[in-house]
Amino acid sequence: MKLLLQAISRYFNGMDVNRDAFVHLLQSESESVKAFVYPPHCLLCRTPLDESEGLCPGCWESLGIISGPRCGRCGCPGLSRPCTNCADKDYVFSRLFALTAFSRAVQRMVHMMKYQGQTAACQSLGRALGRMLEGESLAEPRPVVVPVPLHGSRLRERGYNQSALIARSLARELELSVEDRALRRVRATETQTNLDSAKRGANMQGAFVVRQRDLVSQRRVLLVDDVVTTGATANACAAALLEASASEVDVAAVACPYFDAEEPDDKVVAAGNDLFI
Repeated sequence: MKLLLQAISRYFNGMDVNRDAFVHLLQSESESVKAFVYPPHCLLCRTPLDESEGLCPGCWESLGIISGPRCGRCGCPGLSRPCTNCADKDYVFSRLFALTAFSRAVQRMVHMMKYQGQTAACQSLGRALGRMLEGESLAEPRPVVVPVPLHGSRLRERGYNQSALIARSLARELELSVEDRALRRVRATETQTNLDSAKRGANMQGAFVVRQRDLVSQRRVLLVDDVVTTGATANACAAALLEASASEVDVAAVACPYFDAEEPDDKVVAAGNDLFI
């Protein structure tokens, strides 16, 4: 689109046409133009779509969106007491809300978000996560949304923060404000993929600081990430936010690898390390 606008601008140079007005019109209609040039299709199966919802109904179903009773602390489906998923977890955040348990379909979506530049996947999953949270009891006062930040070197490499895109889409759905300047990742951490729970926690110690305390002080915070595995990253972020006087921190994520001992089916089972990319 940028190249198209530049070409049009050069074409109209010297002609008796209000070039700036025409270019502005194209910019304002850019989404319609893109939809015309690139008709919406399912990100997973490539089926044409009538509207840009990211996925077709069948692929949305394949994600295994969590519904029904869930643990009030970690969001694991089911009502076991104590919850077999989080009974031994030392979370400093209050609650975790996940859209889905980790699966192969979710793995593909995460891979698209992180490594294939598919920002549309971030927006679609953020909207879905926001719609799910509409049915949850987000207590008053309404929280401020804070995405988990990337380190500067990773942000420059990728060009965007997928968690921030998810957070903005979620916030639009819930009419919440986003403060993506609140948290800063000050240390480039080792990848968590092959680390056990204890090493993940150690890896994240001191990795995050609050840059502007006034953005979170005495406010409830909804921390947003793409995937929560052991909770080490979310815990480190929540600890920094609470140290900066946030009143409470909840976490919202696209996926979490739950394991429920009562119902170890394929929608709730924990994923192996090969899923975490």
